[in-house]
Amino acid sequence: MFRYYLAVPFAKLIPRKWLHPCFNTKYNALQRTAYFSVPVAGCLSVATGWAIHKPMQFRWLAAIFGGYNAARVWHFWIMWLYILFVVPHVILVVADGWDTLRSMIVGWSTRVKRSEPIANEH
Repeated sequence: MFRYYLAVPFAKLIPRKWLHPCFNTKYNALQRTAYFSVPVAGCLSVATGWAIHKPMQFRWLAAIFGGYNAARVWHFWIMWLYILFVVPHVILVVADGWDTLRSMIVGWSTRVKRSEPIANEH
């Protein structure tokens, strides 16, 4: 999946058809990895933040990350993980339309018709 998405811009330049990889689950492997890594990055971000905010009180926590300066480096790179996750998602929401953003917030979409019957009010 990662190779597919990296090559999509180049695939537009070549004349042959660029086929999307098949998968049998709701999310493909790249999506599952990304959605798993965000909570992990969140926990690491909080831990490194505590380690650099209170280095004397949480000396043991800073030591886990290799010391105060190493905890700062970890904290910096975790921020880049967030950017790599958020920026493509915002681009995809804008490209797909604002109904996608609304559905992420309220939990329903105007594009999808409900399949269950609506009960009578009698």
